[in-house]
Amino acid sequence: MLFFMTINVKRDNAIIEISKGNIDALSVIYRTYGKMVFSVGYQIVNNVSDAEDVLQEVMLNVVKYAHTYRQGTNPKAWIMSITRSIALSIVKKRVDTISIDDVDYSIAANSADVDKMLAVREALNKLDEQERTILNLKLHIGLSHREIASVLEMSVFAVQKKYQRALAKFKEYFDE
Repeated sequence: MLFFMTINVKRDNAIIEISKGNIDALSVIYRTYGKMVFSVGYQIVNNVSDAEDVLQEVMLNVVKYAHTYRQGTNPKAWIMSITRSIALSIVKKRVDTISIDDVDYSIAANSADVDKMLAVREALNKLDEQERTILNLKLHIGLSHREIASVLEMSVFAVQKKYQRALAKFKEYFDE
């Protein structure tokens, strides 16, 4: 237990050192949390390039906001909070540019059958923009209801209901 506390203090001190202008201390943060930041970022953004951007932005934000870190608190939680925020903002930017052509048609049947692809497109076109976005974020990108709520600035309950309704509508339109 004492060993863990010593490591935690060093990580805590690295953030404090960064806040004092010692940018070299960022290497401690990168070595300690870099893989975790990339992994969490990848789980949210679902592609390597964007996950690399998340990692880079997190490291920049650690430097930029180190002065806001409260010494003695959990550095991992602080960094993961930054990671989640940056990753979700990347997804939100992506959501703002989603078109019907970007939606993954594998949600229907994982089939290359052109007729099914056209039926999926037609069913998706019958949904409103928010319904398509929620389905895409859940089924294609793999975000949780909570993450979707954060991206769309809605309550989790509202996202869950809209997802259920959109999925039901999609299935109904697709089966027509």
